Amino acid sequence: MNKILLGFTLLLASLAAHASWIECAIIPHSQCPHAEFSGKNLAQANLQEAHLLEGDLSHADLTKANLKGANIYHGKLVGGNFTEADMTDITLYNSDLSGANLAGANMTRAKLKGANFSGANLTDTNLTDAEIDNVRFNNAIFCRTLMPNGVANSGANCSAIKSAKSD
Repeated sequence: MNKILLGFTLLLASLAAHASWIECAIIPHSQCPHAEFSGKNLAQANLQEAHLLEGDLSHADLTKANLKGANIYHGKLVGGNFTEADMTDITLYNSDLSGANLAGANMTRAKLKGANFSGANLTDTNLTDAEIDNVRFNNAIFCRTLMPNGVANSGANCSAIKSAKSD
């Protein structure tokens, strides 16, 4: 009996140490460190105040998702689709959002220190009062993007986006 209990205890400890092996619930307040949602369709998901520390949401579809107050510290969100997602008060410290589509996303008061937005689409994104210390925006698309100071930023490529929308 002791061997069975010891084996079960070791199994639970191993699963807890490697949370990515466990399927995380797509519900508000989830506690899913190392969550593996890469490539998943999570459109309109409610992940409000979820803790997805070091989670992988690369190439996931989170269109119109509720990510208010979520914590995805050191997350991998490369190429993810966050079109019109509500990311108010989200924490994305040191996260990689390179190539992500954040068109129309609300990132008011987002904590973005050290994040990488290289090549990201920030068309119509609201960054009002966001913390953008040491954030990389190399080749990011700014078109009617509300910056932390409330000023709209439209880069040189904005007119090309307007033309594509009207076609």
